[in-house]
Amino acid sequence: MRLHILLPSLAVLLFISACGNSGGGGAADSASAVVGDSISAGVPANLERGEGPIRLALRFRKGDAFGYAIKTTQNVSITSDTIVDKSVQTMTYRYRFDVLDTLSDGSARLRATCLAMRFEGEYQSAGTKKSMRYDSGEKNDPAKEKMFMQYAACVGAPFEIVLSPQGRIERVGGTDAVIQRLLGADRKTMSSDAVAKVTADYSENGLKGIVQQAFQKLPERPVAADSLWKHSWGGTLGFLRLQNDATYTLKGFQQRPEGRAAIIAAKMTSRYTGDKRLDTGQGMATVHAFDVSGSGLTVFDLAAGRPASRAIMQKVYAKFFVEPPAELKQVAPDQAKDFWWIQEATIGNTVETIKL
Repeated sequence: MRLHILLPSLAVLLFISACGNSGGGGAADSASAVVGDSISAGVPANLERGEGPIRLALRFRKGDAFGYAIKTTQNVSITSDTIVDKSVQTMTYRYRFDVLDTLSDGSARLRATCLAMRFEGEYQSAGTKKSMRYDSGEKNDPAKEKMFMQYAACVGAPFEIVLSPQGRIERVGGTDAVIQRLLGADRKTMSSDAVAKVTADYSENGLKGIVQQAFQKLPERPVAADSLWKHSWGGTLGFLRLQNDATYTLKGFQQRPEGRAAIIAAKMTSRYTGDKRLDTGQGMATVHAFDVSGSGLTVFDLAAGRPASRAIMQKVYAKFFVEPPAELKQVAPDQAKDFWWIQEATIGNTVETIKL
């Protein structure tokens, strides 16, 4: 018997509040080069150093509108006992952002509208292969729409975010239309508490998790070339307790056809901080390895006051020794045996500016 530990989206979720991704045109090509390579290979050559510290902050004007394509590709291998499952998934969102209002502290209230979503997946398990594909722009049958609604509930269902000048999404709200699409007819049979829980979970891990990737974590003080700033935060992912750390460096400045840009590099790590032996709810697991690292590059448009492009590459290696519950071992001793569970993954994220 194979006991599934729920970690398939591990690396995707680790750094959403720290570093997004992007590429596309001009310096955006340099950002794209980070994916699949070292961060140093992605930094453009011959950067300008500037003439002293400047303030890097998101800037908004009421009525402004802009858009991004946010793409995540996961290449995951999971070994459970002697069985190896492999998958490659790509999810691409196209978002439009409209500035509804600006606040006195420099924050802004924005309407986020998902214009389209595409999903592509290739899977290998026990010698069999299968593929899955979804495009919100196509006419899909109801069964397929329901299958992919966890990804596509946001399409055509605007919601609101409050975004700080330092690039952090402070709040997600106005999600009634999204949750209605997500739950469909099931919402009528759910209690108000259950709907509230789904709304909170989906707002934080679904909507915010995707949209946050588009916005760079910026320093609260003026910075010059080679300046560093850091961002650390703790959290949980399933039954795992984590400590995440990111260090950003202003590498310099670049003159692009669209205007002057700041080039920001990032290095990130995540480490497990919980007990070495823990109860997963599906058996006991002993943590033998948990290594997550990432690097990224942002091209920040100084004139527009927002990222022009972003890219990030993450690598994950996690190894657990799993012991199924004693009652299962008694019922099925030949199947419910202790086993090793190993996940290896690479996750590439890119964010591109799109024309509206």
